[in-house]
Amino acid sequence: LLTSAYHARSATMVLVKSNLTTEELQNQVRQFERILGDISTIPMNDQLSQELYVANAKAGNVGRTFELLRYRTQQSIPPFRDIHDKYMRYDEYSMAIQSIISATVELRRNRSPIHPESESAVTPLAEDPTRWLDYILLSMKARNVDLTTTMAGRMLSTYACSGRTGRATHFFYKVETRLKQQDADSNYDSSSTNGHNKRNLVKVVRLKRNRSPKPHKVPSISRNILRATTEVPTPNDNTITGSKSSTGDVSNQQLRQQQLTSRKLELEMKNEWSPSLSAAFAFAQSLEQGACGHEPVKLDVRCYNFLIKACCHRGALQRAIWLLTEKMPELGLKPNEYSYNTILHALARVGDEMYLTELLIEMTNNPSLSLTPNSVEAL
Repeated sequence: LLTSAYHARSATMVLVKSNLTTEELQNQVRQFERILGDISTIPMNDQLSQELYVANAKAGNVGRTFELLRYRTQQSIPPFRDIHDKYMRYDEYSMAIQSIISATVELRRNRSPIHPESESAVTPLAEDPTRWLDYILLSMKARNVDLTTTMAGRMLSTYACSGRTGRATHFFYKVETRLKQQDADSNYDSSSTNGHNKRNLVKVVRLKRNRSPKPHKVPSISRNILRATTEVPTPNDNTITGSKSSTGDVSNQQLRQQQLTSRKLELEMKNEWSPSLSAAFAFAQSLEQGACGHEPVKLDVRCYNFLIKACCHRGALQRAIWLLTEKMPELGLKPNEYSYNTILHALARVGDEMYLTELLIEMTNNPSLSLTPNSVEAL
């Protein structure tokens, strides 16, 4: 039946609209393209390349999506805009970004909270999509498509879609199962060979509380520790005089300097904390300065919300709070409900009740903000 580009395009549209999971759609699209490749009589035209492009983007086939983007760019095919379907509204470059987001579905579901960030990613490009985003910017420049704040926000969202690392998650309980006698309170002895005991066994499932999260995960604990360690007594002139006073001042300055460099915020801003998070802020800075020949873009609240979400997913909660309480007000941006709810959920996942209460009070005291179901869910 696939004897023309029209029939191939129609079959691709049916495949995209089928009710398949992302993994199933990936396999089906790849198999379908192999069939098209075996039929050499089907020409590649504008409409067919567009449908194959959308299918690969929704399936998360990033490499194939950008190959088709390169083909459409080289063939000087105008980018399609404002395509509507039942579920979404999209354009050509939004679908390129969607391919990156769809490719991280497996990582979000199967990410191990135990392994480091570098070992959790199936591919480094899933954690750091800067390479693909730069290609999108170059293609937009070659086809005279302006970079807007909305598109900048969509690009920054790719850094916050790969799931939470172990630093952003704490399991407060674990499930334990054991065998127990049905008619007795004593536990079953696994070494016993009594058949009667085995017939009367029942499985008991219970929740056992784990240890409290480590201090570096909880911003309020880290803040209290830093406050306690940085409170150094001022030398008294009655007790320290002469050379002793100067020596004490030098030692106090060195101590303060050492404690300041070990602050949680400074640690989270280092590249060693999370290379992908550093890449997100570097890419955001490049957008503000004019990336790949585009005009500089001023980031809005939505863009900073994605940066906050990326911080929360990497366990950099102090950095997320800094963006909310200092950076955004400094730029004249007013955080919205999404800004607060993202941090509230992150604080709840590590059990930081103190900081969560402070932000909730700040949120409720702001007349321009209102509690949402997501806020209640965080509580």
